[in-house]
Amino acid sequence: GGIKITDTASAKVNIKHAYARQAANVLRQLYVEGAYEKTPTWAEADGAFIEGKALCSSGSLWFVRHSARWTATVWGEGSTEFGYVPFPWPDNKTKEDTRVSTGGDTAYVMSDRSRPSYVDNESLYRVLQEYLLLSRKYQGEDPTFDADALLDQYASSRFDDTESITALLYLNDISKLMFDPGHAFYDSISGSPLDNNIYDIVVSGADFDQSMDEDYDAYMVRFLQYYA
Repeated sequence: GGIKITDTASAKVNIKHAYARQAANVLRQLYVEGAYEKTPTWAEADGAFIEGKALCSSGSLWFVRHSARWTATVWGEGSTEFGYVPFPWPDNKTKEDTRVSTGGDTAYVMSDRSRPSYVDNESLYRVLQEYLLLSRKYQGEDPTFDADALLDQYASSRFDDTESITALLYLNDISKLMFDPGHAFYDSISGSPLDNNIYDIVVSGADFDQSMDEDYDAYMVRFLQYYA
């Protein structure tokens, strides 16, 4: 809904924000009604979703049609179609207000064992920057290069539903990205207290405030450690 977990402008931790509460209620309702995978498994390699007995499950984009996750024929040859459910926006917001706070990470790694002794970190960084900058320059000079067409091609390779493709491309725009420092407070969101909180609320029906109160102070302490 465009609200950050941790907002540096207001110095607030928003894990109990009304929008978070609304989203938790929606997820709880989906879970109770059986539309969602009820027994989450690591990597989502089995369970009700894989067996075709649940409408929804959660995972990363690369899971779709991957041989080790949700294969192209997970529900049988000719009967498997994938769609994407974007995050809903609150009632008093619009689609245009929607923001995502993380878009994935990319790392370039080089082993010291294979690096010549005369190559220092600064030289490696310069080469990487030149590679990225020149790639963009040459793409801009290439009359046949069409970034939108390539993105559309990628989205179409993942999803069968046209509305899912439209939603993915809409949220992929850089204007829909916001910086949320809360993602850096722990190794990942799945490694943060929020993971257990959401599981307790959505799956076990725990009280929202009680679950979030248990970890509000921990987030605030880390907030102050970063920005005090």
